[in-house]
Amino acid sequence: MNWLSHFIGNVSKASHSTIEMLCMETVPRVGDYVCAEYEGAGVVGRVSEVILNRDSGESIAKANLFSSVEFDPAVVHSGVLHTPSIGDRVFFATTELIRAVAELGSNEHDQVSLDLCKLFGYDIPLSFSPERLFGRHLAIVGTTGGGKSWSVARLVEECAKYQGKVILFDPSGEYSTLKKGVSHVSLGVGEVEPHITPVSLPYWELTEGDLFTIFRPSGEAQAPKLRAAIKSLKLAKLEPNLAPGGIILKAHRDKKEFNEAYGRHIAIIEGQGANFDVRKLAAQIHNECVNPQSSPVEPNIWGGPNGVDQSLCATLISRVEDIVSNPQLAPIFRPEKDQHSLLAVIDAFIKEPRKQVLCVSLEHLSFAYGVRETVMNALGRRLLDRARKNYMVTKPTLVIVDEAHQFINSGSADDLNSFSLNSFSLIAKEGRKYGLTACLATQRPRDIPESVLSQMGTIIIHRLTSENDVSLVEKASGSASLDSIANVATFSPGEGIVIGSDFPVPLLIQMLPPSSRPVSRGSNYQEYWKGSSRVVSV
Repeated sequence: MNWLSHFIGNVSKASHSTIEMLCMETVPRVGDYVCAEYEGAGVVGRVSEVILNRDSGESIAKANLFSSVEFDPAVVHSGVLHTPSIGDRVFFATTELIRAVAELGSNEHDQVSLDLCKLFGYDIPLSFSPERLFGRHLAIVGTTGGGKSWSVARLVEECAKYQGKVILFDPSGEYSTLKKGVSHVSLGVGEVEPHITPVSLPYWELTEGDLFTIFRPSGEAQAPKLRAAIKSLKLAKLEPNLAPGGIILKAHRDKKEFNEAYGRHIAIIEGQGANFDVRKLAAQIHNECVNPQSSPVEPNIWGGPNGVDQSLCATLISRVEDIVSNPQLAPIFRPEKDQHSLLAVIDAFIKEPRKQVLCVSLEHLSFAYGVRETVMNALGRRLLDRARKNYMVTKPTLVIVDEAHQFINSGSADDLNSFSLNSFSLIAKEGRKYGLTACLATQRPRDIPESVLSQMGTIIIHRLTSENDVSLVEKASGSASLDSIANVATFSPGEGIVIGSDFPVPLLIQMLPPSSRPVSRGSNYQEYWKGSSRVVSV
């Protein structure tokens, strides 16, 4: 197979990773693929810089090297197996060689191949197997308008073609346009389109730790009182005779009956479940603020109200009342009886073989009190639990979190809170062996915990303008160099680079548009700001 095209010139300077070539006949452009020939083989690279020597009039082109090729038989290898020598001839790579390099590692016998993009600057469509693309988890990063949403939508559509299981968490409702094979539900308070089903996430399906991350007890006094109140209300649910009005009163009361009942139900009470009446929580915290004993001679009787504790817990009590009564949090703390639980919907989706894509809109889910992070952590925990129980071994499931920095935030942890939001970190570390793979899409990679981002085996990089973001992506990928992603700030919409452990060659790509485009456009100023051209004095 002839993989060499037109002659360019000769190698004038070489290292193991780069060459400079003196252009004799044709001057290449930045981005062109070239091949330095030697003894029936060659080294493939991409032009990174072209320089004109004004004194001599000669053109010098620099190229980064990344793979090797044998001409007879025709075989492409990852990495540079031979350092070019001074004087070696350099040619343009043919379309066949470029495609062979781009799809290096692909299995020609794969029946499932996702058509996502074409090689930028070339009319060469590229397809990737699911194993290669997100077998080690996938991240899609890029600033607003860079093409991130198109990439997510295209990925979902391609997976649906093969009846793959995809759960897409949509924070802004922009993927409501996805149609074929997609079921839509919405968690939050707000008007939704007819094809979207409202769901709830009842607080009793969360854990005690989840509630701690929402209520955020501060200081040494609040956390123990909140924990004691939750345990008391769990007991009140199990032993209603101890709780007139649903609240366990402690001031000046004998501890005996309480302790005996507690011992009968200790496994449930000490567990992480949240099966209690949250409407009584603020009042129960107030009733926990008592002296531990009536007197030294009456240790089995609680003392009277403790004014200091009540004062220290006043802000917690107020916060609990505000959260529980907040209308924006009704799907969690006051769910409607006729609404399905989101956890039940996810379980049913995983079990149903005919369901391909579940799109969960979180557009109307409140940002207040860290609810978004807590809810996503609970959803990730449920997915990992189901994966560990082998629900997904024969139904590999891709979970996509768009705008992941809103939910999996490195700054969301509270030093005073011992309950970490680590479910997606665990999914990244162990999920794929159970058939659960994560795809995180974000415009702020720097806000994703490094323990999560570093587990992303493949990264699609669209336009990034922050040097911190570029540096973090380079560090997390392990396979990228700053040279290969140096120009990401200048990318056009849809343009990107694919890097990763299964992509030995950084691929400059143009993402193909999805058939159902996300609703991610900005405001139409031309339409809504038009009017009189007169200058109005203010």
